[in-house]
Amino acid sequence: MSATTGSAAPAATAPAVAAPRPALSVFDAVMIITGIIIGGGIFSFPPLVAGMSGSVEWMFGAWLAGAALALIGALCYAELATDFPKAEGDYHF
Repeated sequence: MSATTGSAAPAATAPAVAAPRPALSVFDAVMIITGIIIGGGIFSFPPLVAGMSGSVEWMFGAWLAGAALALIGALCYAELATDFPKAEGDYHF
């Protein structure tokens, strides 16, 4: 005969594990925007710029100016992403 009582020990429950929070650092955001810009124009525009600039120095100057603008844009997106992390950054802005 088994003696069963209503005071059985409660089953051990595992602590709830939270899902990892998605997060981008400033470096991540800068690299994403820079990659998008480089991927979009690296193969199609150099011959056009070389033909229109007239010299190698002007071509590299235009390339460096574009790189500076890309960096500024990437830093702006990084700022938006850090200011509004739950509101989708530029969508909220």
